[in-house]
Amino acid sequence: MRIALVGWDTDDTLIGALAGLGAEVVVFTRWFRGQATYEDYRGWVKHRCPHAIGGGLLAEAASFRESVLGRVGAAGKGMTQYDVVHALDPLARPAAYGLAERSPLSLRVASVGLADVGSGVDLHASIVADCLICDHPWTAERWRSRVPGGLSAAVVPGQAMVKCRLDGPSQEASAEAPSMVLWVPREAEIDVARVTSSLVEVRAKEARFSALVLGSGPSAEALRRRLQNMRVHARVAPGVSDPTQKAWASWLASASVVGIATANLGDDPAAWAAWSLGVPVVDLGCTETGALEEAVRRALHLHGRTEREVRAGAALASRRLSPTGVALGWLKVYLEGLARPSPIGTATAGAAHDPSLALASRSRLSLIAIGTREAYASWHVRPDDRATALEWLGADAVRASLVLRFFDITDIEFNGTNAHAFWDVELALRERFRTVNLAAPGRSLTACLGLRTPRGYFHPLAHAGPTHLPREYPAAEPPTRWLHALARS
Repeated sequence: MRIALVGWDTDDTLIGALAGLGAEVVVFTRWFRGQATYEDYRGWVKHRCPHAIGGGLLAEAASFRESVLGRVGAAGKGMTQYDVVHALDPLARPAAYGLAERSPLSLRVASVGLADVGSGVDLHASIVADCLICDHPWTAERWRSRVPGGLSAAVVPGQAMVKCRLDGPSQEASAEAPSMVLWVPREAEIDVARVTSSLVEVRAKEARFSALVLGSGPSAEALRRRLQNMRVHARVAPGVSDPTQKAWASWLASASVVGIATANLGDDPAAWAAWSLGVPVVDLGCTETGALEEAVRRALHLHGRTEREVRAGAALASRRLSPTGVALGWLKVYLEGLARPSPIGTATAGAAHDPSLALASRSRLSLIAIGTREAYASWHVRPDDRATALEWLGADAVRASLVLRFFDITDIEFNGTNAHAFWDVELALRERFRTVNLAAPGRSLTACLGLRTPRGYFHPLAHAGPTHLPREYPAAEPPTRWLHALARS
């Protein structure tokens, strides 16, 4: 897997762990005075891209984008083909999305932090991605509550979670520490009545028992109201349903037991945080009668078995929150995103069977120069033209692929057979455009779109006329030729 990581700042330890898992990693980040613009770490490489400083963060982000794309364009087409393009922070997103446009088949991933879900922030203004990664469970909770029906955010705990678990309980959390904290994320579905009755039974046997519900979804709100009505919910200051990341971890650290609504405790980041803080965890999804009550009471008194469970959970959390564990979480998101059917491809497939579209236009190919080493190709293939080509290829049509064939016709009068060189660029069926990078500047090109078989047979579908890319430098001044005129005698 070839991965491009674009970040305003980067964690070399984490990137090294990702490369150590077998991925080919290319990093684009900022350059500072005294640093090399290219660094090879024997397994992954880092490109430092100088950009203009000043004018505000948005101006710097735009300048960084141009620097990254300029670096990519100068390096040739090998720098534009990635399976995944991951924007590590908000200021790097313009550069990452620009890079993804030059690699149309890549999966676009964006990391989402607490700043993205703060008050007054336009959540969709800078996020144009296929997948999202949150570094803290509460960040994902706030994203899901403020962008209902939007992109789902996977939780891969990173430095934000590590920092929160190292901080001690805050004054807010220590004001009235509850006996139990219940983490009910927005997507969780629990039996609110059963959980309430179980905690009421615990309160009947443990006089000073109190519970606090963290979460903003319907289940969390319903559970909070019921516990308040039964006088089991802890009395705390307003804002518990929307704490900061530090306060969220502080509430977990101040509790004697943490209850989590999840399908699998071992894979839940909130459980990792609780175990790391030395707090036992119980599953709110217990369905057997009396099971939740018994688990809570056992955890409150911290018997030997519970202590061993906490130690085992803390060891698991340490591994999952390590650089290798975070890298594994990223890889999981990448693989799931790449395996997911593309809505663009689905729409294209549906349009290909539309008879009105088939008759509306002809197959075409256009080639436009957009730089000294870059050309932009766009095309459209009529379904009947494609069907005719497949019929002409016969048995070889099963493995035929769509390709762009380029011809270098610099400084010659092209007759169809005398090009300096030609090469093919394989395309996906869902693609409708591609930016092509060239190794040399100022070339003259022509192109042909067609189907090519593994044995090399090529059936053309559309042609593009000659396109002349601008030269990087002005043409050399030719030698001066003098004309002498003689007077008529």
